[in-house]
Amino acid sequence: MTALDAALAAIDAHNVEPNERDALIRAKCRALLCGYDLRWKSAGYTALSVEQIYTSDLYNPTTQAKSRTFTLAGAIDVYVESSGRRFVMDHK
Repeated sequence: MTALDAALAAIDAHNVEPNERDALIRAKCRALLCGYDLRWKSAGYTALSVEQIYTSDLYNPTTQAKSRTFTLAGAIDVYVESSGRRFVMDHK
């Protein structure tokens, strides 16, 4: 099973409400994924990780004290390799 097949199967698995609105949303999602796959499948990228979460301590810029309440967090969309080089790819 390809990654595209798995993604399409995941969409089909969310057939919670069998009504026209949800069927249209699933059809749009399937079309978007097929278009995305067609555009990028032969681009020469190998995904090393997807949506990798990272965190960091948060410091007060005036006192340099570490926050006891908050941390910084984010996610790297895709970490890829192409032609022996590794880099972060961000896409929306």
